[in-house]
Amino acid sequence: MRRIFLLLSVLLLALARPAGAQGDSIKINTYDVDLVVGRDGTLDVTERLRVAFYGPWNGLNRDLSLQHNTAEGRRRKLRVEVLGVTDERGQPYRVEEETDDVWTRRIKIWARSPNNEERTLVIRYRVKNAIRFFFQKDAPRVGNLDELYWNVTGNDWTMPIDLVRARVILPDGVTPTQTAVYVGSEGSTSRDADLRTAAGIVTVANRRALQPGEGITVGVGWPAGAIASRPTPEQHDRAEAMRALLWWPLALPLVAFFFAFRAWRRRGRDPRSMPIAVGYEPPDGLTPAEMGTLVDHDCEMRDVTATVVDLAVRGYVGIEEREEKKLLGLISSTEYVFHRRRPRASWSELAQHERRFLEALFTSASRAEHPWEVIRAAMVDRRRDREEGGDEGGVADRSTATAVDGEPAESVRMSELENRFYASVPGIQEAVYDSLIRRGYYLHRPDKVVSNWLGAGAVIAFLSVFGAVFSAGFGWEWLNPLALGIGGAAAGIVVVAIGSQMAARTEAGARAREAALGFREFLDKVESDRYRRMVTSPELFERYLPHAMAFGVEARWAAAFDDLYREPPEWYSGGGRPGGFRASSFAGNMSSLSSRASSTMSSSPSSSGSGGGGSSGGGSGGGGGSGF
Repeated sequence: MRRIFLLLSVLLLALARPAGAQGDSIKINTYDVDLVVGRDGTLDVTERLRVAFYGPWNGLNRDLSLQHNTAEGRRRKLRVEVLGVTDERGQPYRVEEETDDVWTRRIKIWARSPNNEERTLVIRYRVKNAIRFFFQKDAPRVGNLDELYWNVTGNDWTMPIDLVRARVILPDGVTPTQTAVYVGSEGSTSRDADLRTAAGIVTVANRRALQPGEGITVGVGWPAGAIASRPTPEQHDRAEAMRALLWWPLALPLVAFFFAFRAWRRRGRDPRSMPIAVGYEPPDGLTPAEMGTLVDHDCEMRDVTATVVDLAVRGYVGIEEREEKKLLGLISSTEYVFHRRRPRASWSELAQHERRFLEALFTSASRAEHPWEVIRAAMVDRRRDREEGGDEGGVADRSTATAVDGEPAESVRMSELENRFYASVPGIQEAVYDSLIRRGYYLHRPDKVVSNWLGAGAVIAFLSVFGAVFSAGFGWEWLNPLALGIGGAAAGIVVVAIGSQMAARTEAGARAREAALGFREFLDKVESDRYRRMVTSPELFERYLPHAMAFGVEARWAAAFDDLYREPPEWYSGGGRPGGFRASSFAGNMSSLSSRASSTMSSSPSSSGSGGGGSSGGGSGGGGGSGF
């Protein structure tokens, strides 16, 4: 991507410059390089650049690439020592060394204000690990071979280079057996250059000028044994065996499993299960929200919304179902209105999560035209009038009372809770969890325990992938980045998988859960001959309907009361549908209410990107350079 940008920049500058005009430009007329291979394995590099500066310039940036590819195909970092930068007479230039990134070392050469002049820059540096060593057993086609595979100019120059001459000078008595030269942009296999070998010296020269982004790479191989730093076959084998240890991060999933599984055995599993006996009432007086949470560790919206029906059964809320017509009566929709039936002072006797629910429900309530008793009585009158064939009266025909025990009557439409009630849901859920902890059913909030483990797993996976990328950038030889990325990510997944099961109840909590499951068994199978004898009164239907809703078995529970329960409960005012009251139909209405409430009470305002919710979003050596 960087090279593409450089080429586009040069092209645009060329198009903008009038034909025949030099303008503010820079060019390398000659690029002479000596590459001297020492018997100790070092490579002494001398670069003589004759640079033409047109216009006001300060000097030249020489970017040395530190990337080295070993014979095994591994990327390593070159160890480079800059020996000096002078002119052709040996006078030193002022230089500043900078690190562009971990793989590039920049030498900033101040060329004494070379305005419309040529300057000769002599750059000398030593590379300690540029030679590649091949072994017969690893590379049968290559055999035992030492090689210098060197990017002479680099491919990141932003200026053209007219003439390139390079000499590879081998130690005395060493004769190259393999030579090659490659010309062009990165990845090119063109050999459009002259290559000659004589008395241990390999010379290459280009046949055409190099454009920005093009370079020359030379490869010279010679029989093994001339370089003292070449490892012996035994040393090579030991080194390869040690490199296998670089894959140690692949053991991280096993380590993560060991510690996570041990933590689960100690703190993350329930006490031993006991046989579940059928129960005929909620254990320990648990509310629907508490019981639904205890069973699966999760206080879901279904548990929260079951609270409104439970509070209605207990006389705190009246639920009015209205059928509203739109478009001249062609379209109708159902609206639910919640009415406060008791003064706010009486809420103090409720559990904390119930108080918070009522406070959130009636925070945006408005003054009602009539109290609940009047609305309920009007519904009874309408139903009687319909059954007797008379005219249906309205609420205003009954009373003009507007108070509830001395307080103004209040009501709120469900649609008014949209994008408002959601802010109170976390507080209600927190109160449910706190209640279960106070009862001794948990030591810690189960949702927080699980979220902490999930967060730890995600952090492990992220840091491992980040560490893999980071270590690959630095070329650390003691760590395999791929192994770290794979092993660390897998370890994070192991922690997430086991962490999702880390929520645990106490002994008392386990027994209470079993009792709750026994109660659910009764609610779910109440129609069977075994349990039907327990259906003794219509009041039982109302009392346990909220619990059945929390468990999601309200339809089965209600079906057992179709023959017993013929009148709507006093906390409900329906739309006056024909056909008479049936408990199963009413339970369906409450299920619809719960579903609508879950969606409405959890809805929150959305955001968009335009509204501010988005975000922006071959060979060793080489390098390149630019003017400044």
